[in-house]
Amino acid sequence: MKIALVSDTHGVCRKELFDHIKNCDYLIHTGDFDNERTYNRFLNCGIPMYAVRGNCDHGEWASYLHEFVSVPINGKLFYLVHNKADLPFDLTDADTIICFIGNMLCNNILSTF
Repeated sequence: MKIALVSDTHGVCRKELFDHIKNCDYLIHTGDFDNERTYNRFLNCGIPMYAVRGNCDHGEWASYLHEFVSVPINGKLFYLVHNKADLPFDLTDADTIICFIGNMLCNNILSTF
């Protein structure tokens, strides 16, 4: 299974990124789409997308995005936030943590799950 992890795209939709995403099973975007056009481009890329709202995501389209989402994928629980302060609980004592935080300019493909 491959997961595309994207954050802080700020309105940029490069073809090279979507070429990688289309070969993945899931897309996780941790916020800062920046506009509805960019959000819709990711939403309609052909694979399931899980996303949270970033500090640059405003307007009615962004009001449907939460600041924190927990997502079960392949038997693992993923915690998604844009800002670390938006985690609703302390993860210090968790056995396993898979936490994606935006504002870190990370665009990766995860393939070890």
